[in-house]
Formats: sequence, structure tokens, C-alpha cells
Amino acid sequence: MAFPLASPQDGRTYKHCGECGRCVKPAWVHCGTCGGCRPPDHLCAPPLGCYTCGDMDHKHLNCPKRKRSASSSRKSKKRKKRDGKESALPSSLAEERHRDLDILAHLIDGK
Repeated sequence: MAFPLASPQDGRTYKHCGECGRCVKPAWVHCGTCGGCRPPDHLCAPPLGCYTCGDMDHKHLNCPKRKRSASSSRKSKKRKKRDGKESALPSSLAEERHRDLDILAHLIDGK
């Protein structure tokens, strides 16, 4: 038994494209140039490659000629240090209640 696919807001059901392996709107067709499903009246742009070196076989993030900065490794070290610190937020409702009562006591005492 085949179940209908999730429907868009207008109530139509999606169709599955075997070429790109995705569920798409019923009016869309698979475009061989783009390599995916698009509206039938779309203007096909040439496939974009890497804008760093111009090769068509990879994107910028995977470019072998891309310069990796030392700051990216520093950011990960800072993140690790920050993750190791204890949080100022309470970890349970009991701790939160205790903290709130301490704050109220300080406010009432005028300290």
C-alpha cells in the first residue's frame, strides 16, 4: 500500500524523482544540465565550480589550493576551553529554586 507523500500548502502531493532521488513538486521536471529537479520554465545556469581556482570538480571549501588560516585552529581551541568551564546556569530545577531563593533573600535583607 503506497502512502501519499507530504503535501505542500496547496494540497497537491509530491512526486518522487528517480534521477535525483528526491521528492519534488508535481510540476517540476528533472533538468540534466542542473542535475536536479526545477520548474519547467527555469533558466539553467552553467554548473559552478570552485571560485578560488576555477576547477569544476570541487567547490571552494574542498579546494586544495585554498589557504587555511591559523585563526580557524585557534577558534576550535578557544571553543574547547570554553566548553570545559562550568556553566553559570543551574543544571536542575532544585538548583534553580535554591538560587532564586538566595537572590530573594539578598533583596529582602538589602545586601
